[in-house]
Amino acid sequence: MRKLIECVPNFSEGRDLEVIRQITDAIESVDGVSLLDVDPGASTNRTVVTFVSSPDAAVEAAFRGIKKAAELIDMRKQVGKTRRRGVEHPRLSLRKSGKKRVALESLGRSRGRI
Repeated sequence: MRKLIECVPNFSEGRDLEVIRQITDAIESVDGVSLLDVDPGASTNRTVVTFVSSPDAAVEAAFRGIKKAAELIDMRKQVGKTRRRGVEHPRLSLRKSGKKRVALESLGRSRGRI
């Protein structure tokens, strides 16, 4: 059975659609990635992106999205209803048999840090 990763990073930009588009373009630039949802929130100034792919592609896509967000988002100017901790907060999970989810923290560490 092919393993799929569902990745749900939250980016600290929910109002500037051009910035959001550039981040999602970076994510989609990885072969095998399927973008499922982009949910910007103006009041929180945060966008939730959901995509799936193989484990290696998910790590690369998350990295590219984070890298692009770091280039475009100035956290000194960000305001919204939620606490600011950085440009993103990714969640990687492995779906087994379409039901069970297992955290994959070590997979994300394999790509390194920005």
